[in-house]
Amino acid sequence: QSTWGVVGGTVYLVCVMVFQVFHTTHLPAAHTPAEYNAALTSICFMILLGFADDVLELRWRYKLVLPTVASLPLLVTYSGATSVLVPKIARSYLPLPSSIELGFLFQIYMCLLAVFCTNAINILAGINGLEVGQSLVISCSILFYNMAYQRRVHG
Repeated sequence: QSTWGVVGGTVYLVCVMVFQVFHTTHLPAAHTPAEYNAALTSICFMILLGFADDVLELRWRYKLVLPTVASLPLLVTYSGATSVLVPKIARSYLPLPSSIELGFLFQIYMCLLAVFCTNAINILAGINGLEVGQSLVISCSILFYNMAYQRRVHG
């Protein structure tokens, strides 16, 4: 098994840390250094998990538990919206509001999503090309969701 992902992950972490050092004073009021540190902790833990999986060939039960633990720093420091948008097509058939407030269930959902995404990518790691394609689809989905959210909130 190849452990080259550690190199890319380490370069990414170093770049984010350098960014944080030089831009800490210019953070928007909604973001705190604690949120960035929590993100760095989660990313670092996931890089360690990937390396351990490559070297030690972890069992699947650990691959379910460890991403859950890795997502905890982000979930604890998250202070944003906890509502989800209901698609227009669902609202046309059912009497639903435009968004539903999930509260604490949103954090459980995000934790499960982190476990799902990491394991879904890891399952396809042995099939060349599918791993990168799936990562691209997930990244684009998150990007489009955030763009739609920003347009909705900020006009």
